[in-house]
Amino acid sequence: MSLIAAAIRERSVKHWCRPAQVYDLKMRAIACAIALLLLNPSILAQSDAAAKEPQDNELQSGYCPRTHDLEAEPQEEHWLEGAIRNNKVRMYLDRGGGGVVGLFYAPGGDWTPTFLGGEWGAKGIALLAEAADHAPKGHLQGHLVKGAFIGSWTPESSGHADPVRLAAIKQPACDGRGAWKRFDDPKWPVSFSYPASWHIKEDDDALRLICPDPEAMAYNGVVTIWEDKGKPGGPWDLVQCANGWQFGPKCDDKESDLFRVTNASQQQGKTILSLDHEWRVYCSDGGYVAQGDGEDQVVVLDGYWAEFMGAGAAYEIVDRLVKSASPRAAHNAK
Repeated sequence: MSLIAAAIRERSVKHWCRPAQVYDLKMRAIACAIALLLLNPSILAQSDAAAKEPQDNELQSGYCPRTHDLEAEPQEEHWLEGAIRNNKVRMYLDRGGGGVVGLFYAPGGDWTPTFLGGEWGAKGIALLAEAADHAPKGHLQGHLVKGAFIGSWTPESSGHADPVRLAAIKQPACDGRGAWKRFDDPKWPVSFSYPASWHIKEDDDALRLICPDPEAMAYNGVVTIWEDKGKPGGPWDLVQCANGWQFGPKCDDKESDLFRVTNASQQQGKTILSLDHEWRVYCSDGGYVAQGDGEDQVVVLDGYWAEFMGAGAAYEIVDRLVKSASPRAAHNAK
């Protein structure tokens, strides 16, 4: 502010704050207070700082799991592996300011995640574990020391604290690199190959193929597989019409251009259908995040079919899964 402007503002304040005989005293007192605030730069500076403070603690929105608020800064992520007591676990932590979320699961178990949420401060990391299905509940506390997590786990079912030692690891890949093995279960009519480091879990009438990356697990990045005989009837009813494959349940010439399957090809004696639709990302513990990527393909072979739907980080292997699919002769002979 220039000296002239400051002088004009000071004279104005003196004029408004002199004793009044005619003007309403209450209105003049309010005006004087406003004028003094405008004149005093230190008060304005304090007000500006207070107004900006919430912006420094701005909260994130697109993250999983939704177990605690995350601030915008500072940010850091950690992938860890080790043992809680004598049980091997793999863990992911996502820090945002004073908040932290994540999950861990047991690679030797059924890969059910335990979701984590809590605070990250100078005294360490304190997390509350929320159960998914039959996953354990409890409290996880500790520190990161040179990238390693050292602390304790206290199950909700007991008051005894178990030691925790987890070492830093590289983020596990979901792109299908490495060895593959064969899924050949008598209960299912179609067999296929999949990455040996992944886990298959039977879920009602479908199979779930889970990547070993706990972050991908938090964002529900899995491949879901449906199999059966007859015409394809997974999440989408498909029917073969005169002008090509369409979304069912029956052929409709009026809507054929709108609901036609985008791509159909013949490869190695089987029909492969590529389905095009919108993809959305949902946290595995619930809640919509954003639009995302995915791949949805149906393979039709010898009166049987299998649909492979991959979302998030898991979609990259769908094409290879489909090309490896074949009917199980023993199952289909029944």
